Parts: sequence; structure tokens; C-alpha cells
Amino acid sequence: MMAGNTCPDGGEFEEGVRYHDLVKKSIWPKDSPGLSGRMTKEGFEMMYCTKTNEGDEYDMDWPQGRYCIHRYGETCPYGFKKGSIRFDDQNKNNKNWADGTLPDGKYNKNTIYYYCCRKDGRYQDPIDLPFTNPFYLYPHDKKRCQEVVGMTVTQEELKFDLENKDTNNKKSGAHPFIKFKKDIHLFLCLYMPEWFEEWR
Repeated sequence: MMAGNTCPDGGEFEEGVRYHDLVKKSIWPKDSPGLSGRMTKEGFEMMYCTKTNEGDEYDMDWPQGRYCIHRYGETCPYGFKKGSIRFDDQNKNNKNWADGTLPDGKYNKNTIYYYCCRKDGRYQDPIDLPFTNPFYLYPHDKKRCQEVVGMTVTQEELKFDLENKDTNNKKSGAHPFIKFKKDIHLFLCLYMPEWFEEWR
């Protein structure tokens, strides 16, 4: 997910947005410095930075830990297991839309995101990731954010108020930690460089 208003520098990431048409009681952290899309009780704009190229400065081996990322390119990096979450967006006068480059998924009147997750380390053991820009990760099997070297982390929660009749939310395989009933509560981990004070 995009953290802030822009993707990392260098042109290696492409921007995209998915609009979820929701019901009437969706909730999000209104003071979040990371959520840059339009967020209302009736719909969320989810912004993404998707890396589409290989062989550049952002190529890396992902470290061991307990976290999830979005999948892109139909396969997960080494050490990750795949999974998905299906969001049963509002049926009546559905206004879902998508634009730009998005992670692997299905984007029609409902939304399916595909994820890559791992739990081969402890969340409290800091891992090394690039820390020049803010970014998001997802907690995996527990409501705990993976610690990252040189970053401060804040956990956020989004409540997607989804279709109330014949609800067909689904989860499969390895996926981010969620509260899962008629609505889906999705948990995010926002990471900010410790030396970044004003970046939005």
C-alpha cells in the first residue's frame, strides 16, 4: 500500500487505486498520515505502489519474520506462502472502480486481494528493510506488527462495512490478520523512518 502521497523515488513503482463501494458505517483512522486516498463511511480509495520491474536497486531477498505483502506477478517471493481475502462490496448501485497498476487481484463488483505471507521469525526481532520512505506491511497471524530496523511503527485498523445480505466474504491460505464476520476489519502497520518528521 502507498504510505503518504507518493511512491518511492526512481520510477520503479507504478501507482494504482482501488475504490471499494461500501455500505454506511465504514471506519478508518482519520488522523493517519499514511492513508492518502479519499476515505468516507460509504467508500474507501485504497492507494498502491506496485513494483513491476526486476533487476533494479529495490530488488532484495525478503528477511525472515511475521508479516504479509501484496502479491504481484502470480507468484510469491521465496519464503512466503500465498493466500487471499474476498471483500463482498456493496451490491446496490455498486460503484467500484480501479485505475493504474494494482497488485494481483480481481477487481469487479467485489474485490479479491492476493497476498504473500511468512511466519518464519518473531515479530519482535527487528528486520532490515529499506528505510528511506514510509511504507505499509500487514501483520500475519497475530495482531502484532513486525519490528523493522530504523523505523517507528503504528498499527491502524480499517473497518470495511460490507454487503449485509447474503454476505460472501472469504479468506483462504496465508493472509493478513483480520477480524472476519459480515464486515472485515483489516489491520495495517505503518512504518516511518525515525528521522522523518514531516513527509506528507
